Amino acid sequence: MAESGALRLGTLAAVAVAWLAPVTLVRTDAVFLLVAVALAWQWLAGAREADLPLIAAAAAVTASHALSAWAASGQVRLPRIVAPLLVLVAVAHLKTGPAVGAAIAASAATWSAVGLVGWGLFHLDLIPVSHLATPNSANLPGVARVSGVLSSNSLVLYLGLSIPWIVHGRWGSRRRRARLLALALTLAAAAGAQSRGLVSVFVALSAPVRDATAFWQAVRRASRALALAGLVALGPVTWWAVAPWDEGGWEPRVNAYALLHAASLRLWQQSPWVGWGPGSFPHAYARVTTAEERGASFPPLQAAGMGPHSPALAALAETRLVGFAAWAALFAVVLRRLGAAPAGSVPHAVRYAVAGLLVATLHMDFELLRSLWALIGLGLAAARYGEPC
Repeated sequence: MAESGALRLGTLAAVAVAWLAPVTLVRTDAVFLLVAVALAWQWLAGAREADLPLIAAAAAVTASHALSAWAASGQVRLPRIVAPLLVLVAVAHLKTGPAVGAAIAASAATWSAVGLVGWGLFHLDLIPVSHLATPNSANLPGVARVSGVLSSNSLVLYLGLSIPWIVHGRWGSRRRRARLLALALTLAAAAGAQSRGLVSVFVALSAPVRDATAFWQAVRRASRALALAGLVALGPVTWWAVAPWDEGGWEPRVNAYALLHAASLRLWQQSPWVGWGPGSFPHAYARVTTAEERGASFPPLQAAGMGPHSPALAALAETRLVGFAAWAALFAVVLRRLGAAPAGSVPHAVRYAVAGLLVATLHMDFELLRSLWALIGLGLAAARYGEPC
């Protein structure tokens, strides 16, 4: 009885994460507290074997951040990365029921619809700039993009991790129209986000489908074709992002992101092993770039205040090889756990979504978004316990 109650509480916590992660886990720890209570109850109801490699890898990332901060200031501080990694490890140990898949799919469709409605209202001048729709960056002035309840970049990364639950989840085996509608909504919102993270959506779509019926064979072909078309289209888009063409001529200009990435590598070369602490880049990149470089970039950069726009390069710039190796170990454990799930299952497909997220590490900051770590944790939980999500 106690174990069944713990399972129900774990399912409730996971469903709450699925629905509220885009809102709550970004701003407060309310949902995470529910996860912690559910996990403690499950642990007391029946001993669960801890995933020691995952815990060790998360601890190594935390230690690398703390070490680099100590090397910079001589003070021991609790790194900000602790909260996201606690979410990952805790959610990955939840034992849940099959309602989680439906909750994730419904959540993704709902927040996509909210973002699309906000985008429409913004263009009709019915609402001002808000969390529902925001103007695009200086690269595309005057163009509004969908943001939902997150920033547009955060929303598209969240949707990329949600797509495996929509396409591969068992909740929609008899709800094909609902599944296709949810997929259409998420793809429309992802495209409307005008985000570089869209590559993660296309990679997630390339995951093979388990169901071999004629219907799903058609979906598989359509998904593969869409993913391929998207990746091909992202080629020139990515090139323009790195070296945009000046409207006054055909001379390419250095994109601000490319300069920030170069600054990350220059900072790493100054001290390859241990850096100056997480969060140090915005105040350090001016030391390794010139005023002429920053002024000539597109858009021009200030002398301080910009992030590296790449978790991978941020690890090299701020925590050096020690931090980079710890992050690599963490993602290796995550991908191995997801890849061990049956082919065509939800967690196996989540591996593709995580791979897409890794591609996004080249040009987007997301390491502190607890909503993303929560979804990865649910994928790990499904792989760990074999639940029919």
